[in-house]
Amino acid sequence: MRSIIGCACRRRADGGIVRPAVVATAAITGICFLMLAVASAATLPAGYWTTAAETVLVAYTREKNLSPDEFVPFLTYVDREGRPRAPFFDGFIMTPTIQTFAGWEENLFRSGIMLSAVDEAAGRVARLFPGLPPFRVYVAIANLEGATGEERAQNARHFIDNVRRRFAAAGYKHIQLAGFYWHQEGLRDPVSYEAARLTAGYLHSLAGSPPLEQPRLQLLWIPYDFGHPNRPQVRDWAQGNLPLDAVWLQPNFLWAERSGYDKQDLDETARFAQSQGVPIEIEFDGGVFTTGWKASRYHHYLVSGLTYGYIALPLTYYEGAGALLSAARSPLSFLRQLYEETYAFARNHYVPRSFILGGRWLGPGSEHFEAARSLQFLADAFLPLGLWLGRTDKPEAVQSLRLVEPDPNQSYWLVLTFRAGASPESQAEGVITITTQDGDSVEIGRYPLDGELHTRWYTIPGELLRQGVPPVPTSRLVYPIHFSTPVELHASWLRSDQWVMRWDAQAARFWDSVDPEAFVAQEGRLLPGVRFDAATNRVHWSGMDDSQPLLVSIETTSGWSRVYTLPPELTDGSGQGSFSLTDLPDDATVTSVYAQPVRLPFHTVFGAEGDTAAPWRRPGIALQPGEAWAFAGKPVGVTRKLVGQQGRILLSAPATGTPYRVLILFAGVTGNVRWSLQPAAAPTGKQDAPVSKAPLASGRLNPADTELSLLLSEAGNYELILEGGEVQLREAWLFPAADQVEPDIP
Repeated sequence: MRSIIGCACRRRADGGIVRPAVVATAAITGICFLMLAVASAATLPAGYWTTAAETVLVAYTREKNLSPDEFVPFLTYVDREGRPRAPFFDGFIMTPTIQTFAGWEENLFRSGIMLSAVDEAAGRVARLFPGLPPFRVYVAIANLEGATGEERAQNARHFIDNVRRRFAAAGYKHIQLAGFYWHQEGLRDPVSYEAARLTAGYLHSLAGSPPLEQPRLQLLWIPYDFGHPNRPQVRDWAQGNLPLDAVWLQPNFLWAERSGYDKQDLDETARFAQSQGVPIEIEFDGGVFTTGWKASRYHHYLVSGLTYGYIALPLTYYEGAGALLSAARSPLSFLRQLYEETYAFARNHYVPRSFILGGRWLGPGSEHFEAARSLQFLADAFLPLGLWLGRTDKPEAVQSLRLVEPDPNQSYWLVLTFRAGASPESQAEGVITITTQDGDSVEIGRYPLDGELHTRWYTIPGELLRQGVPPVPTSRLVYPIHFSTPVELHASWLRSDQWVMRWDAQAARFWDSVDPEAFVAQEGRLLPGVRFDAATNRVHWSGMDDSQPLLVSIETTSGWSRVYTLPPELTDGSGQGSFSLTDLPDDATVTSVYAQPVRLPFHTVFGAEGDTAAPWRRPGIALQPGEAWAFAGKPVGVTRKLVGQQGRILLSAPATGTPYRVLILFAGVTGNVRWSLQPAAAPTGKQDAPVSKAPLASGRLNPADTELSLLLSEAGNYELILEGGEVQLREAWLFPAADQVEPDIP
């Protein structure tokens, strides 16, 4: 069964707006429950909605009900030591598990679990954060019987009356009954449809009794979208014919391993939901911990929230089998990052960034060392997602790493900080190889054997990761990485090349106020990344290649911006460095900084993450999503990367004083496609109107064409418009033309 969190608005017949609470829902495989984010909903369209200020969650596992202690990381954001830092979810949808279906009403009111456990946890939170309103709960109406809609609605009325009576008598002090949740996820048959309609009417005839209840009790519904069977009923709701108070649509995008689910397209679902004034559910389960492509699909939900604007809508969150609780408590930084990113997303402070796998092994801050040591003798099948030492290796003399479950649809940067002495064979350089899934050993780079500390970046192309992998993998993907000469490994990281390292002032202020030691706040400190210190006007970075010049761009509120090419001498062997902005105007406030080694190309795999939305791909290449685009293919494999049909591609070349060349690969061209390149407005976070100027270049694509190469002679923003046919996009690169070094494209 599936459950979700969320809330939406319904337009009344008199033209007014019903303003329900926002609900966060959590459900567990086998046993379910929903969590809700509670806030006021605003009018459509999406740009006018307000983000939930507070949010809450309830979760159960197949084996046991959650205790009050286990509810705390849902009611509050907790740091890595488990200390509550700020309110999180503030509403719950309580749903039955397989085991509690028969006795659902009794289980709701059992001491120490369910409503009782939420109330106790909420009491602890209320003492930590005085002034919080009661946490809202929504109870699932499940297990209805009856041959007609009226008979089922009669049973629903009986259940509602019993729950209200028992809730009032229970003496809860920190939770409030806000309404009910229609547990049936499809209303396609007339009996179910009528039962839901009549039940909503009954609820609306009741007057809630504050403070134990909301003044107006609501009925929520979260239909699934797999195969699109519930869209007629969603349209009915949008037209005011189905009197439910709030509806969220399940994209069902996370579960592509299930039969037929690979056809689910998150972007198409989001566009449909947007057209009906319906938010979507954010879906999460434990598979993101062990399956690389599934972790990327969860990332896609978050990035697409910015692309389509639903981050600012009241949302529901499906939390499967206690997975978010596991992420909150995980000692592994990558898994912990999932919890932190979800919290930032719920607060509308999410900034797209690469999920970073790996960790420091030696020296101060080596939080992964003991975990790595304890796991290095486990079988590959049990290693968590990430980078791990070889089974017999010690960090002082590493011969191999295990790369476990990357997303084969992407390419990665392997970032290593190491020291390697001369080899017994008197080699001038060491060689790093990776073993593909079909057994090939492929060189991915070389490293100096001079006994000095170095930080270097190495490319792991998606083509290598996909080699020998079926469209839907049936076993775990583990890639041995081998060093020809042992290295003293200080740090090893893996990050997607889809994202440029970026510091954002608003996000930095957010994490400074909530949890400055959060994993996502460590970029530019312990993690590869960049940051800005306003007190000293200095840019700092960590994990950068010490053999390359560094490209750093500054953007400010006043419009002043600057791109710097910094010499490699500013980066030490540990990958860290800094420089001062001595030319920053007095009236300029830095809003963002990006950085990466200057010779690296900007790379985009179309459709890999969040439809490659333009506002978060600068500099680089972005697809501006529209109605004509759709994903194709299985979750893994060359077909997954394809999006189709005509549209706009935005290009942003940095001001480095050198021209850039853009190279776009096609998997197919149908018809006679016309293309034109023209200047474009700077990305603003919305769909930008083209600048009215004559094309800089134009031409046609024929069915035999597999690529398009264009020279961008000046820095700036460009728009490549495709019209008149259909194209399937694969990948694109933007690289310095002066270097005359094109990417190695298969």
